[in-house]
Amino acid sequence: MNGSAIHHLKIKLTAELYNSIREHLLKDQTEQICYLFGHTVRYKNTCILLPHKALSMQDEKGKLERSKGHVHLAKELVQQVHKRFIDSEYTAIIKCHSHPFEKGNVWFSSVDLNDDRHEHTYLQTEAPKERVSKNRDATVIAASMVFGQETIAAHRYDCKAKSFQAVEQISIIGEPVQNITPTNRDCKPPEDDNGRGELFTRHVLAFGELGQRVLSNTHVCLVGVGGVGSIVAEGLVRLGVRSLTLIDPDVIEEHNLNRWQGGRKRDIGKPKVKVCKQRLNSTLPSLTIHALQASLFSKEAVNALKQCDVIIGGTDTHESRYFLNRLSLQYLIPYFDAGTLIDGSEGNVNALNIRMATILPGVTRCMDCSHIDYYDRQQVHHAFLDQEALKNFKARGYIKGDEESPAPSVYPLNMSIASFVLLEVLNLFTGYKPFSWNVFVDLLQMNDDSDEKSKSPKRVLTTKEPEAKSDLCLNCNIYRGSGDSENLDWFTDRNRRVSLPVIKESQVACVNTETNTLTLATD
Repeated sequence: MNGSAIHHLKIKLTAELYNSIREHLLKDQTEQICYLFGHTVRYKNTCILLPHKALSMQDEKGKLERSKGHVHLAKELVQQVHKRFIDSEYTAIIKCHSHPFEKGNVWFSSVDLNDDRHEHTYLQTEAPKERVSKNRDATVIAASMVFGQETIAAHRYDCKAKSFQAVEQISIIGEPVQNITPTNRDCKPPEDDNGRGELFTRHVLAFGELGQRVLSNTHVCLVGVGGVGSIVAEGLVRLGVRSLTLIDPDVIEEHNLNRWQGGRKRDIGKPKVKVCKQRLNSTLPSLTIHALQASLFSKEAVNALKQCDVIIGGTDTHESRYFLNRLSLQYLIPYFDAGTLIDGSEGNVNALNIRMATILPGVTRCMDCSHIDYYDRQQVHHAFLDQEALKNFKARGYIKGDEESPAPSVYPLNMSIASFVLLEVLNLFTGYKPFSWNVFVDLLQMNDDSDEKSKSPKRVLTTKEPEAKSDLCLNCNIYRGSGDSENLDWFTDRNRRVSLPVIKESQVACVNTETNTLTLATD
């Protein structure tokens, strides 16, 4: 990575980490300093830094000098920081300090620029060699941030180009998501609506101009362009989202037309993503839409997903939800999961259920450690066995056959859950109301008046507070924010897929749903 050009540089971190950094750096009127260690995400010529750990500096025998307009670390202390980074598994290092006296736009001083020029050059040229000698990843991306009372400046020094490169955006993953444009002199804010403002005038009246601008610069990845996904796709565009990636391997079939948004007879046999793209572009030709006819478990899909700002899942399998949950945590991407269920047949309908879950890395529990059963954990485990182990498990009766019967579905039910998702996506960037982290509605019972004392709908459950984070979950504590450092080939390469840990034929994997731990039951 050190040898390839970075044209676009961004930083993404959880609100919890961001708030702790601000609290430390701006705790008094003297300049403070700390370092952040983290992971990286790389695609094309863009690099995203994912800070994971903060290292605050304590004064040791006069090695840290601070005043109202100055902070300086002794050379020995800087070397200690660099050594800890070189010995770690992290690939990104960010130096942060404060200008607490600055209440407007904050800048790097001439002293800051000189210090960063020397430190970043060392980290780009010498640190990779030392990491290789210790059998560490040679990747090192160094950056700096300076915090004022209201604004942030951020950059990196490119020693090959001999110039500073501004960080384009700092994303704070919290409630709501904040996208901060650094105040560097060479970093321009996102462009406005390019003359399309009139189109969304009534949105702005309700949710504000800033929220509309943020939406227009948000890249959403929609996984599953079926009955729910096709409606959500159209809704996103009409909300003002300009950049959209559609992922679905299937083609339109005749039985899809009763619920597929905009589907026509002539579209039968065509890829869903391509038909959806054409339909949306006919509405607004200026949209940027990437149509990917591929399985979610493909390297192309993973590469597309890690570039987006929001993931929306309209899938109907346990393993796809599990994988999107994992990817959401790994790349710090908010994830909305939508589902519907009709219980009944032949006119005897017992339930019309819609469900939505919001996964916000660093804020909510993930699907894997939630007390809510979003998927069958044992079935998920079996789904990722290698082919030989899968055959053995089936032969021993531990896994049922692959026969699947089509699930009933109806257009109005899909519209209902699509509306919930679209309103929460809007809420994610505007914060116009408290989040509905989890939503479950049985539409069949909404007009049940059996309880004369209450006029509230029955079976309408919303979670206004996120579940407290679990300290035992691997996704939330190990994989969260790990970026490209965690290889996803185990999921995407079906020929090499194996269970973790390796399970022998004489063993069967069981999930303890009370403790959410994986155990092995031996015959």
